[in-house]
Amino acid sequence: MFIRAPFLKEASRAVAFLSIPLLIFVAAIVCSDSSTNPDDEYAPRLSGCKDFQSGTAMDPRVSPDQDCIAYEFDDGVLHITHLNAGFNCCTGAELDIDSDGDLITITEADGDGAACYCLCLFDYEYFILNLEESQYTIKIIEPYLPDGDAVMEFTADFAAEKSDTFCLDRTSYPWGQYGWSGNLKSVSECGGFENFDGDNGNDSASCAIWSYNASGTLTIVHTNAVFNCCVEELTGDYNIDVEASLITIEEGEILMNGGCDCICPYDFEHEIVNLPPGEYTIKFFEPYLWNQDSLIFTIDLLVEQSGEFCVERPIPEQL
Repeated sequence: MFIRAPFLKEASRAVAFLSIPLLIFVAAIVCSDSSTNPDDEYAPRLSGCKDFQSGTAMDPRVSPDQDCIAYEFDDGVLHITHLNAGFNCCTGAELDIDSDGDLITITEADGDGAACYCLCLFDYEYFILNLEESQYTIKIIEPYLPDGDAVMEFTADFAAEKSDTFCLDRTSYPWGQYGWSGNLKSVSECGGFENFDGDNGNDSASCAIWSYNASGTLTIVHTNAVFNCCVEELTGDYNIDVEASLITIEEGEILMNGGCDCICPYDFEHEIVNLPPGEYTIKFFEPYLWNQDSLIFTIDLLVEQSGEFCVERPIPEQL
């Protein structure tokens, strides 16, 4: 599954420094459409970008909403396969492995290949040698783990269990089935967000200032949206049609005591999560447009990660 995204992760070169006698075989791997398989039997190995429909994965039983570590221990050699590891599509991968007693910390990172505007799921295979047949805690630090998601960490007792698989469910990009959704993150008081100058203080225009991040979150701040002065609540309703490349945002109001005979400009902060990158038309529905232009624009998240679109709208003082 080749999933495009708008983020260029700066690669960090990995070097494994471990105390003797622990011996780890790690290297930077730049991926291609086919798996890398160096001559050294203990050299790390990175699959191509996984296509779950065609089964190009080391373990097709792992679905795209799972992040798994499969391990095998044999005669002092720990063989780890990280199933559905998230990396930039084009940089390859690198490792930094640290051992501290019975704790093994593995930090995975993008390699130093030229980055693309996309993330992808891979299977990443590597080895740790000269381990004791005892109990270890293994912790995997992943480069694109969304905020709030559980860290991959588990305890393995090689004396009791020579092989096992540990999995976590993940739903955020680049994992998951992409259950995108929208929510109204915040809304200003009458007059707009304090100290927000994204629209350069332009009171004669209504603007959509947007940004898109590596976790697949599209944030849109709609400035100078006109509503009644006396509202109990301002609302947002979202229809996200990825196949049709159309996102509609309907802003509304719940009036306080029937409302007042005046209107006021507000700023809305909308957030759409787990949105696959691509080209989208964004269309706002607003109740007080009269004969003014609607806020409709197209963005290409494969090319740009932020931008601004404005329409001229002198704001009337009364209804």
